[in-house]
Amino acid sequence: MMKGLIELDEYLDLSDLDSVNKEFEEVIGSLRDHWRMFYSDTRETDEDGNLLKDNPNVHMISLSKLDEDLVNDNWDRYFLLDNSKYWINDTNITEKLPNLTKMISKLPFENTARIFAVFTRNQLRFSKRPILTKNGNEIANHRDHPYDKWRHEMIWIRFSNAKKIFIMENNKPNYIKGSSCWFDSRKIHGTETNGYGVSLRVDGEFTSEFRDKLFGQGSKWMTLNEKDYDNYRKVWH
Repeated sequence: MMKGLIELDEYLDLSDLDSVNKEFEEVIGSLRDHWRMFYSDTRETDEDGNLLKDNPNVHMISLSKLDEDLVNDNWDRYFLLDNSKYWINDTNITEKLPNLTKMISKLPFENTARIFAVFTRNQLRFSKRPILTKNGNEIANHRDHPYDKWRHEMIWIRFSNAKKIFIMENNKPNYIKGSSCWFDSRKIHGTETNGYGVSLRVDGEFTSEFRDKLFGQGSKWMTLNEKDYDNYRKVWH
Protein backbone atom coordinates (compact mmCIF):
# COMPACT_ATOMS: atom_id res chain seq x y z
CA MET A 1 0.00 0.00 0.00
CA MET A 2 1.40 3.40 -1.00
CA LYS A 3 2.33 5.74 1.80
CA GLY A 4 0.32 8.93 2.19
CA LEU A 5 3.46 11.00 2.89
CA ILE A 6 7.01 10.24 1.75
CA GLU A 7 9.97 12.14 3.20
CA LEU A 8 12.29 13.41 0.44
CA ASP A 9 15.31 15.05 2.10
CA GLU A 10 17.61 12.12 1.24
CA TYR A 11 16.86 12.57 -2.47
CA LEU A 12 17.09 16.38 -2.83
CA ASP A 13 19.80 19.03 -2.73
CA LEU A 14 18.48 21.46 -0.11
CA SER A 15 21.88 22.78 0.92
CA ASP A 16 20.88 26.36 0.02
CA LEU A 17 17.56 26.30 1.86
CA ASP A 18 18.64 28.82 4.50
CA SER A 19 19.71 31.34 1.84
CA VAL A 20 16.49 30.67 -0.09
CA ASN A 21 14.45 31.41 3.03
CA LYS A 22 16.40 34.61 3.72
CA GLU A 23 16.05 35.76 0.12
CA PHE A 24 12.30 35.15 0.13
CA GLU A 25 11.77 37.06 3.37
CA GLU A 26 13.79 40.01 2.07
CA VAL A 27 12.12 40.16 -1.35
CA ILE A 28 8.50 39.15 -0.83
CA GLY A 29 7.39 42.62 0.35
CA SER A 30 8.46 44.15 -2.96
CA LEU A 31 6.27 41.64 -4.84
CA ARG A 32 3.05 42.50 -3.07
CA ASP A 33 1.21 43.24 -6.33
CA HIS A 34 1.62 39.54 -7.17
CA TRP A 35 0.26 38.16 -3.91
CA ARG A 36 -2.98 36.20 -3.97
CA MET A 37 -5.13 34.76 -1.24
CA PHE A 38 -4.72 31.05 -0.61
CA TYR A 39 -7.94 29.05 -0.95
CA SER A 40 -8.16 25.36 -0.08
CA ASP A 41 -11.80 25.04 -1.23
CA THR A 42 -12.68 22.82 1.70
CA ARG A 43 -16.00 21.38 2.85
CA GLU A 44 -14.70 20.37 6.29
CA THR A 45 -16.62 21.71 9.28
CA ASP A 46 -15.74 22.70 12.83
CA GLU A 47 -17.26 21.37 16.05
CA ASP A 48 -20.34 23.55 15.54
CA GLY A 49 -20.93 22.47 11.95
CA ASN A 50 -19.61 25.68 10.38
CA LEU A 51 -17.62 25.41 7.15
CA LEU A 52 -13.93 25.90 7.81
CA LYS A 53 -12.36 29.02 6.35
CA ASP A 54 -8.81 29.71 5.29
CA ASN A 55 -6.86 32.26 7.28
CA PRO A 56 -6.93 35.65 5.47
CA ASN A 57 -3.29 36.22 6.43
CA VAL A 58 -2.12 33.26 4.33
CA HIS A 59 -1.00 34.27 0.84
CA MET A 60 0.45 32.62 -2.22
CA ILE A 61 2.68 33.76 -5.04
CA SER A 62 3.16 31.88 -8.32
CA LEU A 63 6.53 31.40 -9.98
CA SER A 64 4.94 30.01 -13.14
CA LYS A 65 1.83 30.94 -15.10
CA LEU A 66 -0.36 29.43 -17.77
CA ASP A 67 0.39 30.33 -21.37
CA GLU A 68 -2.99 31.82 -22.26
CA ASP A 69 -2.38 31.40 -25.99
CA LEU A 70 -2.45 27.62 -25.55
CA VAL A 71 -5.29 27.17 -23.07
CA ASN A 72 -8.76 26.34 -24.35
CA ASP A 73 -11.45 28.51 -22.76
CA ASN A 74 -13.60 25.43 -22.09
CA TRP A 75 -10.95 23.66 -20.05
CA ASP A 76 -10.92 23.40 -16.29
CA ARG A 77 -7.52 24.93 -15.63
CA TYR A 78 -6.98 22.94 -12.46
CA PHE A 79 -6.48 19.85 -14.61
CA LEU A 80 -3.44 21.47 -16.26
CA LEU A 81 -1.38 21.76 -13.08
CA ASP A 82 1.12 19.02 -14.01
CA ASN A 83 1.31 19.50 -17.80
CA SER A 84 4.41 21.57 -18.58
CA LYS A 85 3.21 22.20 -22.14
CA TYR A 86 0.91 24.93 -20.85
CA TRP A 87 3.17 26.65 -18.31
CA ILE A 88 5.89 29.29 -18.52
CA ASN A 89 8.03 30.86 -15.83
CA ASP A 90 6.82 34.19 -14.51
CA THR A 91 10.06 36.13 -14.88
CA ASN A 92 8.64 39.03 -12.87
CA ILE A 93 8.96 36.69 -9.88
CA THR A 94 11.79 34.30 -10.74
CA GLU A 95 14.28 37.07 -11.55
CA LYS A 96 13.74 38.50 -8.07
CA LEU A 97 14.28 35.09 -6.45
CA PRO A 98 17.41 33.63 -8.10
CA ASN A 99 18.37 31.36 -5.19
CA LEU A 100 14.90 29.82 -5.10
CA THR A 101 14.85 29.46 -8.89
CA LYS A 102 18.20 27.69 -8.81
CA MET A 103 17.03 25.28 -6.10
CA ILE A 104 13.92 24.42 -8.13
CA SER A 105 16.05 23.73 -11.22
CA LYS A 106 17.89 20.99 -9.31
CA LEU A 107 14.76 19.08 -8.30
CA PRO A 108 14.25 15.66 -9.96
CA PHE A 109 11.64 16.67 -12.54
CA GLU A 110 11.62 15.79 -16.21
CA ASN A 111 9.40 18.86 -16.64
CA THR A 112 7.84 21.36 -14.22
CA ALA A 113 4.44 23.01 -14.51
CA ARG A 114 2.64 24.81 -11.68
CA ILE A 115 5.01 26.31 -9.09
CA PHE A 116 3.90 28.42 -6.15
CA ALA A 117 4.84 29.43 -2.61
CA VAL A 118 2.42 29.81 0.30
CA PHE A 119 3.35 32.11 3.18
CA THR A 120 2.07 33.96 6.21
CA ARG A 121 3.06 37.60 6.14
CA ASN A 122 2.18 38.50 9.72
CA GLN A 123 3.81 37.11 12.84
CA LEU A 124 0.76 35.15 13.94
CA ARG A 125 0.36 32.78 16.83
CA PHE A 126 -1.52 29.82 15.44
CA SER A 127 -3.53 27.19 17.24
CA LYS A 128 -1.77 23.90 17.96
CA ARG A 129 -4.80 22.03 16.68
CA PRO A 130 -4.48 20.38 13.25
CA ILE A 131 -7.83 21.82 12.09
CA LEU A 132 -9.28 25.28 11.95
CA THR A 133 -10.77 26.66 15.14
CA LYS A 134 -13.77 28.99 15.26
CA ASN A 135 -11.34 31.94 15.38
CA GLY A 136 -9.90 30.97 11.97
CA ASN A 137 -6.39 30.25 13.20
CA GLU A 138 -5.52 27.53 10.67
CA ILE A 139 -5.69 26.77 6.97
CA ALA A 140 -8.70 24.52 6.53
CA ASN A 141 -8.04 20.82 6.05
CA HIS A 142 -8.81 19.71 2.51
CA ARG A 143 -8.00 17.29 -0.25
CA ASP A 144 -7.02 18.43 -3.71
CA HIS A 145 -9.06 16.03 -5.86
CA PRO A 146 -10.84 12.62 -5.88
CA TYR A 147 -9.45 11.04 -9.06
CA ASP A 148 -7.88 7.63 -8.40
CA LYS A 149 -6.08 7.60 -11.74
CA TRP A 150 -4.46 11.01 -11.19
CA ARG A 151 -1.45 10.91 -8.89
CA HIS A 152 0.10 14.34 -8.55
CA GLU A 153 3.86 14.26 -9.04
CA MET A 154 4.92 17.13 -6.85
CA ILE A 155 7.42 18.16 -4.20
CA TRP A 156 6.53 20.17 -1.11
CA ILE A 157 9.33 22.02 0.69
CA ARG A 158 9.17 24.09 3.87
CA PHE A 159 11.71 26.87 4.18
CA SER A 160 12.05 26.47 7.96
CA ASN A 161 10.67 24.44 10.87
CA ALA A 162 8.16 27.23 11.53
CA LYS A 163 5.77 25.48 9.14
CA LYS A 164 4.70 21.86 8.81
CA ILE A 165 2.31 19.84 6.71
CA PHE A 166 0.33 16.79 7.74
CA ILE A 167 -1.77 14.08 6.12
CA MET A 168 -4.78 12.70 7.97
CA GLU A 169 -4.46 8.92 8.26
CA ASN A 170 -6.66 6.79 10.53
CA ASN A 171 -8.17 10.05 11.81
CA LYS A 172 -4.77 11.24 13.05
CA PRO A 173 -2.35 13.79 11.56
CA ASN A 174 0.87 12.31 10.14
CA TYR A 175 3.35 15.22 10.23
CA ILE A 176 6.36 15.88 8.04
CA LYS A 177 9.65 15.28 9.86
CA GLY A 178 12.18 16.74 7.45
CA SER A 179 12.16 19.74 5.13
CA SER A 180 10.55 18.15 2.08
CA CYS A 181 8.03 15.53 1.09
CA TRP A 182 5.69 14.10 -1.47
CA PHE A 183 2.16 13.55 -0.22
CA ASP A 184 -0.94 11.95 -1.65
CA SER A 185 -3.04 15.02 -2.43
CA ARG A 186 -6.14 12.85 -2.70
CA LYS A 187 -6.06 12.55 1.08
CA ILE A 188 -7.14 15.17 3.62
CA HIS A 189 -4.18 17.37 4.52
CA GLY A 190 -3.35 20.77 6.00
CA THR A 191 -0.58 22.97 7.34
CA GLU A 192 0.34 24.61 10.61
CA THR A 193 2.74 27.44 11.36
CA ASN A 194 3.87 29.17 14.53
CA GLY A 195 4.82 32.40 12.85
CA TYR A 196 6.29 33.53 9.52
CA GLY A 197 6.21 30.24 7.61
CA VAL A 198 6.87 29.61 3.92
CA SER A 199 6.35 26.52 1.80
CA LEU A 200 6.93 25.73 -1.87
CA ARG A 201 5.01 23.33 -4.08
CA VAL A 202 6.31 22.25 -7.48
CA ASP A 203 4.05 20.18 -9.75
CA GLY A 204 5.10 18.43 -12.93
CA GLU A 205 6.47 15.15 -14.23
CA PHE A 206 9.17 13.34 -12.24
CA THR A 207 12.17 11.76 -13.88
CA SER A 208 11.57 8.03 -14.33
CA GLU A 209 14.46 7.27 -11.97
CA PHE A 210 12.98 9.39 -9.18
CA ARG A 211 9.47 7.99 -9.76
CA ASP A 212 10.82 4.46 -9.42
CA LYS A 213 12.37 5.37 -6.06
CA LEU A 214 9.10 6.72 -4.70
CA PHE A 215 6.45 4.49 -6.20
CA GLY A 216 8.28 1.33 -7.27
CA GLN A 217 10.23 0.04 -10.24
CA GLY A 218 8.48 0.64 -13.54
CA SER A 219 5.91 3.08 -12.15
CA LYS A 220 4.19 5.28 -14.72
CA TRP A 221 3.21 8.93 -14.72
CA MET A 222 -0.47 8.95 -13.67
CA THR A 223 -1.82 12.13 -15.24
CA LEU A 224 -4.96 13.19 -17.09
CA ASN A 225 -5.41 13.21 -20.84
CA GLU A 226 -6.21 16.44 -22.64
CA LYS A 227 -9.63 15.06 -23.56
CA ASP A 228 -10.48 15.22 -19.85
CA TYR A 229 -9.66 18.91 -19.45
CA ASP A 230 -13.14 20.13 -20.39
CA ASN A 231 -14.96 17.75 -18.05
CA TYR A 232 -16.71 19.21 -15.06
CA ARG A 233 -14.98 18.49 -11.80
CA LYS A 234 -16.45 15.82 -9.58
CA VAL A 235 -17.80 16.85 -6.21
CA TRP A 236 -14.94 15.71 -4.04
CA HIS A 237 -15.63 17.09 -0.58
